[in-house]
Amino acid sequence: VYTVEFQKRGLPHCHTLIWVDENYWIQNHEDTYAFIFAELLLPEVDPVCYRIVSEFMIHGPCREICPMAACMKNSPKCAKYFPKEYCDHTYMDHDGFFHY
Repeated sequence: VYTVEFQKRGLPHCHTLIWVDENYWIQNHEDTYAFIFAELLLPEVDPVCYRIVSEFMIHGPCREICPMAACMKNSPKCAKYFPKEYCDHTYMDHDGFFHY
């Protein structure tokens, strides 16, 4: 499983998950939680980590709130398609892209 993302300057980077044992293959959306997850620690638990993640890893604000954001690219819509629709569970589409 992999995904390719592009940074602000257009440089790509890839997140890759490689299996070395066929018993660990993702069979359904419940299996994804063993390998793919995101967690924001509470500021009381790790204030430095919370500040860094909040500042650099969370998208927003854009659209009407901040029309000059880099993701707007002279368009009334976010280039990263935010805000995303709510998903009840993680799933992989026919192109291999995970939705969460």
